[in-house]
Parts: sequence; structure tokens; C-alpha cells
Amino acid sequence: MRRLVTPVLTPVFVLVLGLVAFALVPSAAAGEQFGNTSSPTIKGSAAVGTTLTLDPGRWTGSPDRFTVQWLRDGEDTIVSTSRSYVPVRGDAGHFITALVTAERTGKRSTSSAQSDRVPVNVFIAASARTRPTVSGTARVGQRLTARNGAWDGAGYRFGYRWLANNRAISGAVKSTYTLKKADGGKKISVRVTASKSRFPATASTSTPTRAIAKK
Repeated sequence: MRRLVTPVLTPVFVLVLGLVAFALVPSAAAGEQFGNTSSPTIKGSAAVGTTLTLDPGRWTGSPDRFTVQWLRDGEDTIVSTSRSYVPVRGDAGHFITALVTAERTGKRSTSSAQSDRVPVNVFIAASARTRPTVSGTARVGQRLTARNGAWDGAGYRFGYRWLANNRAISGAVKSTYTLKKADGGKKISVRVTASKSRFPATASTSTPTRAIAKK
């Protein structure tokens, strides 16, 4: 009788094991899912030329890495896949979002979450319509004055750097400069930098003067 029982029980035992294994699969797969408990956030001033960084938020399920897709106006066009992004001129007046996908090495399951949309300021970095100019007499002992030129936009602060033969003159950072003996025979120009709070600065340089006459 024992010889007859063994062949009958073995298939039943295998079937039971198979059913148990099948029942456990959904639980294992569910355990691989990630849950987003705190949405990704974009940090930084949303302006052309200014770096935005991403905080991926908080997740359950212990992901060990994140992939990022930066999107303009929520469209499918991906503008970057880095953890940071610098808006370009084409982003001005639009909004940026970041789609974050949580992953874990060796696991197939992933989960994604999207940040709030961030509008990119329509202001674009300062641009000089006309170059700065230098007025005054090109002679040692005389004072030269920087003219800012014309710039797109308004509300800028201007900084100055005087140059002799295109090399910075130590300490010469005001809108006026009195020519010194060492400037004799050199050509003088001024670099004007336009800046505005939270936006990138832009510089433009005047055409050099004629060679400075000595006394």
C-alpha cells in the first residue's frame, strides 16, 4: 500500500506549494512599491540664468535613487534630466515642473511624483542696447567719466571697472577715474556691470580711448 500512496501525495503536495507561492507574489510586489509622503519641491529663484535645485521629497519603501525630468508647461518635452536646472530664455514667461521617479537597485517597481509648477520670471538678464562710453580729456591728470549706455529693462544697479590696455586698474571701481602718470601712452576703457536683485548680472565694455597723452 505504501508504494501506491507516495505517487498520489507527491503531486498534491506540489500543487499546494504552487498555490501558496502564487498567493505570496502580490504581497511581495506590493512591498516593492514606493509611496510619496511629501511632494518634490523646486528651490531657487525661477529666473533665466539662475540655478534651480530639486528636493525629491519624502518616500516610503526605501528608494535608493531618483531620476528627474524637468518639464516646461507640463508638456512631454524634457528640458533636463539633472538634479538641477538653469532656465533658458525660452523658459521666460512659462512654468517649470519636475517629475521625480523613485527606484531601488534590483527592483523593477517604481513610483513617480511631480512638483508644483514654478513660473519663470519674464525678466531676462540685462542686455546693453548701446555700449558704455567714456567722456573727458585723455590726458594724465584729467578725470574721465563713465556713461552707462542704454540697457533693456529698468531698476539696475551699475558697477564700474576701469581698464588700461584691457587690464584692470587696481582700485578703479567708481564711475569716474582720474588719469595717473602710469596711464600715459595706454588706452583706457570702462566695463559697466548691470545687476538686479535675484537676477544674473551682465557686463558691457566701452570702446577704448585714444592713447593717454602725458603732461
